[in-house]
Amino acid sequence: MATRGVPLDGQESAAAGLARLLGAELDVVVAEAPGIVADDDIEHLHRWRVAIRRSRSILAATDGVLDDGAIRHLRRDLRALIRVSGPLRDLDVWLRDLDAILAGVGGDLSAVRSLLERDRDAARAAQLALLASDEHRAVLADWSDLVAAGAVGREPWGEASSLGEAPSLGAVAASALDDAHRRVRRRGRRVLEGGPPAAVHDLRKRAKDLRYLLESFAPLAPASLVDGLAVPLRALQDVLGDYQDDEVRLGDLDRFAREAHALGAAGAEAAAAADALAETIVARHDAARAAVDEATAALFAKPTRRAVIAVIEAIATPATPA
Repeated sequence: MATRGVPLDGQESAAAGLARLLGAELDVVVAEAPGIVADDDIEHLHRWRVAIRRSRSILAATDGVLDDGAIRHLRRDLRALIRVSGPLRDLDVWLRDLDAILAGVGGDLSAVRSLLERDRDAARAAQLALLASDEHRAVLADWSDLVAAGAVGREPWGEASSLGEAPSLGAVAASALDDAHRRVRRRGRRVLEGGPPAAVHDLRKRAKDLRYLLESFAPLAPASLVDGLAVPLRALQDVLGDYQDDEVRLGDLDRFAREAHALGAAGAEAAAAADALAETIVARHDAARAAVDEATAALFAKPTRRAVIAVIEAIATPATPA
């Protein structure tokens, strides 16, 4: 976690602390770009995306400490980076896990691998074009300017929020975690009521926000309290990820099968391979949904609720230095 090592003080100004967190994530984004270009490890893109997603969560937590226009501008631009990079990350994970998935399927499925590699080449080209674009450089420049401004307390960082004049980092962090937890619980209820795949995806996004904020503000609370909340969040995040990965895979296989069927006899082998693999993934998908429901229910258990309250209270009332 990039931001776990960022020194924070709950009594310092929110502007200074949040700017420092955003600066740490910007450093990760810049550092991982050469690895994405070199294409020597898929984790470069993963870390690049996590830093951007965590930054969006931090920006959403500023609650008036940062001018609303500045929040909207940078969050919008960061969302665009995530959207472009999403297909490449999905295909990286697809291909990484393919051999394990294929182990339970008979027949020659090389046609599916070829289609995935074809799509990855296109997604990688889009990612490289993004990294080389003027738009990408402009986003990084705006991000850097925002960090520099926060470090010295000048505009667009404000001095007041709904939490009062010049709120402390601890007050803003506690409020943000409380809000994020409430959003997760609302989405969790919808999932437990039998919500569709879109509801599971929405819960996954909100759970990521909560986890990213917990990681970012972790230095403000005792590690034992943070870990008590991180464990159920990690468990939920893992099963939500498995479920969403299979959602993407089933969509890809349906598209591959339609492409193959359109070729007639020439595409028969590829169509059969896609259909056979889809049957295996459907079974996995059903099991993943059951695991999602179980992990989501844990959010409403008393130990999890107590863990949330303990972290928020510790962050909201930082110890006074001796």
